[in-house]
Amino acid sequence: MAGRRVRCRDCGSVFALTSGPAAAVATDSRPAARQDLPAGVNAASPAGKLAGPAADAFRIPPATARGGTESVNPLDAPVLTGQGDSDAVFTHAFQSYQPAARLNYIHNFPYAYLLDRWLPPLLIGVSVVWLLLQISLGNESGAGWAIALRLFLAIAGFGLVFFPLGWLGMSLGCRWARFNRPPSPAKRVAAATLFPYALLLILWMLVGSPAGAIPAVLVTLIVAVGLAWLLYRPTPEESPISLTAAGAAFLVGVAVCFAAALGINEAARSIARSGKPSPDLVSSPVGPGLAWEPRAVPVDDGKTPTIARVDPPPATTEPTPTEQPPEPQPPQPQTPERPPGDPVPQAAPVLPPVATPPATRPSPPPATMASILPDPFAASRLFGQGASSTRPTQSDPPGAPETPANPGNPPATPAQPTGDPLADRVVVAASPLVAKVDVPKTLPPFERVVFPITPSPFALFIRPAQGLNADALEVWNLQTMVRVSSRIAPHDERDDPLSGNYALHPSGTLVARIGAFPTLGVDLISTSDLLTAPQRVPFPPAGSPIKAISRPKVVGFVADERVLVHGEDGDRSAMLVFDIRNRGISRDNYVPTGPWTPTNRAASPDGRFFAIVGETLGTDGQPQAELAVVDVLAYTVRKTPIVGVDKQWAAAPTGVAFSQDGKKLAILYERNGQAAILWQQFDAKVMPGEVRRLQVMVPPAVGNAPPEEGTPPVAGRLASINGGRAWLVGGNAIVDAANGQPIGDLGVPQHLGSHDVGGSIAVVRDDEGPRRMILIRLAPSLTAKPATNPATPPR
Repeated sequence: MAGRRVRCRDCGSVFALTSGPAAAVATDSRPAARQDLPAGVNAASPAGKLAGPAADAFRIPPATARGGTESVNPLDAPVLTGQGDSDAVFTHAFQSYQPAARLNYIHNFPYAYLLDRWLPPLLIGVSVVWLLLQISLGNESGAGWAIALRLFLAIAGFGLVFFPLGWLGMSLGCRWARFNRPPSPAKRVAAATLFPYALLLILWMLVGSPAGAIPAVLVTLIVAVGLAWLLYRPTPEESPISLTAAGAAFLVGVAVCFAAALGINEAARSIARSGKPSPDLVSSPVGPGLAWEPRAVPVDDGKTPTIARVDPPPATTEPTPTEQPPEPQPPQPQTPERPPGDPVPQAAPVLPPVATPPATRPSPPPATMASILPDPFAASRLFGQGASSTRPTQSDPPGAPETPANPGNPPATPAQPTGDPLADRVVVAASPLVAKVDVPKTLPPFERVVFPITPSPFALFIRPAQGLNADALEVWNLQTMVRVSSRIAPHDERDDPLSGNYALHPSGTLVARIGAFPTLGVDLISTSDLLTAPQRVPFPPAGSPIKAISRPKVVGFVADERVLVHGEDGDRSAMLVFDIRNRGISRDNYVPTGPWTPTNRAASPDGRFFAIVGETLGTDGQPQAELAVVDVLAYTVRKTPIVGVDKQWAAAPTGVAFSQDGKKLAILYERNGQAAILWQQFDAKVMPGEVRRLQVMVPPAVGNAPPEEGTPPVAGRLASINGGRAWLVGGNAIVDAANGQPIGDLGVPQHLGSHDVGGSIAVVRDDEGPRRMILIRLAPSLTAKPATNPATPPR
């Protein structure tokens, strides 16, 4: 043992042993005593004479027996008998020694070495690639340069805030817990902070709002603390102090970066207000959900695809009927040029006069469509394949008389192609009723779209969630093209196909659907508060006076925080009214039976009345088409038979709509290119005996056909625009609601459905696979505000 150097297993210190039966204790910094001592010196100490002079401090007085004879100390027995070893010497001599800091060593669990070596570079690589992809693909601002700005801000936030704070948290945790820093500390700190930092940014972009990212902070905090334990390697006794320091550093970094993002966003808003903002910038370039004021009317800079726009001349420039000279009607010389198979001449006899001599024209009342075009009686020139030859171009000065244009001469300012086939068709049509055609680049492809049944600018886009038995829900504001919120809505396989039926509240903050497990009911899902779990309003139990329906489907949100649910009760159809405020069913009523589709139902603008067209048994026992109007507040149903349409078509309309002023209710029928509208003055107290009034339109007024059978429509093909003074048919044709006269068309070809979002028409493309949408902004003369407001959001 003499001269042997021994390392302590606890503290790591090195000691040298001298000759003798036991080892002399000396560290590297202090030479060992080598002189021999007389026998008996320090013999009472555990180290005996090998301890040298240093053993004086550990002298143990000899024990004396009761008879006066000296006895041997039990502690000296191992040394004196030669059975001692160096461990006993170290244990006794340095039992009070404590090292300044514990050595940092790997955790003791399977594969700890591989994980400790490869986890840091793997986390760094995954974080960088994932963050780059999400920032590049999730840019909802509409401006390409916003991607570079967000990348720069993300790099600056990590390099200037998160990494320094992570290093500080690691250093303080090691110092306070008294253990050494792990090897390669910079790489470990980068991995332990970059991954939760990137995950927090990605969740923020997916959620779409800073308020919705609060749960993401809690999730990423747990991830950050777990990585700190795994990579910094504290013991269980050291973990509370070290992990608290790491977690506190992460939360401080989140607060600093969020405050910086708000400040940068306010600076960007100030710059945008003082200068000329980018026309494509519809939301904050700093991050999703931050305050931003998009341009209400984008400026045409020649780069965005627009169409030639013609504004009607001021009312003062229009000559009075007595001053206006007779004007030849341009469609008349073009009539012989129509193809022989055009079905227009067959439908012409049922139309009321489209144009009359100027001298006999009555003065249009204020409620008519006289303000839409300079000459509403010449509006029939806007229909047909050759309509573009008679439309004014952008080069015409305001108020100049219209003259037939040469079909071979292009417009003065040709429209730019958009790259979207449906939008390009509208652009080429160049209708003066269209102000602009938008192809939203930030709106991703979707599988389904749901519009509120009352007026609202919001829409719900639904896609299957990858790798999950759930739906990815996104709520967008179609007026500003900004994603308001997003959420994953899981569902059980037993819920299908019921769970695929969604309804959106007009405020965009609540979604309803049918859930089947464990009990049948209506699920209310908040899109604005991700911390709130879906709440279920159960269906009535067996034996309840409320009707027990099968195959339930959510209709939509109506007035006074109610949800309509349609179902079957044997061979009859029933409508249940769910009170979502009191979490129960208010009332039920029978309604006409028929196929469940958005084309045969509609809600009034205030959400109080709901109209549905179906089939019921007449007094003669034969099927009879019927219009039923449900009062969701008074729980009454008023029913009216439909006449004037053949029985085989009467119960299958392609559109039902209330006017925006709430004074009319219309039903649309289409067959073989022909279209007919039945409408009546709507009075909630007095329903007419029959719905009779019929107006047939020529095929060019519609311009497209309904979707083929088997393709579910996304919305009805009839809508009210211009404050209730016009009907939009098939997303294309515009008809005067006062007298049934055609006004014009938008040039929209066949599509899956359209929806009025207040000044714009959202049109869904008829494509295979994922759907796409374009927005057609109507001319200012067609964008009067409705007379009623949408339902208020639920409390």
